[in-house]
Amino acid sequence: LHQGKFDMASVLKMQLHQDRPCLVCDISGGQVMVTNSECEELFETSEETRLARTDIFSLVHEHDRDRFSTCLAYLMVSEKQIMDPQEIRMVTFQGRTRVVLAEGSQLIGMWWQLDFLWLRDEASTD
Repeated sequence: LHQGKFDMASVLKMQLHQDRPCLVCDISGGQVMVTNSECEELFETSEETRLARTDIFSLVHEHDRDRFSTCLAYLMVSEKQIMDPQEIRMVTFQGRTRVVLAEGSQLIGMWWQLDFLWLRDEASTD
């Protein structure tokens, strides 16, 4: 009976690239759905802190959140299926600021795959 059960998380995880950090996100609410191990490494997660069910906006540096939010809002109302590359600062679970080049592609409806190219770590200014 359970063999035919449709497991969307497994299906989405199989879609992820394995050669670069990426995740699937519901851009309408910002929830991270699935990630690959490279993405977990980029965001310096641990066994206790995984990216799944995290709010994508909580990972974006506070000074880049408005711009990133505007980009996702545009994708929701446009007919575009590809997100142009965006250089944004992300904050890891260890508090490190990483500059990445993010790009994305629409999977189904509001579910998007976001890919990250790690450009550099930013020096702490606190």
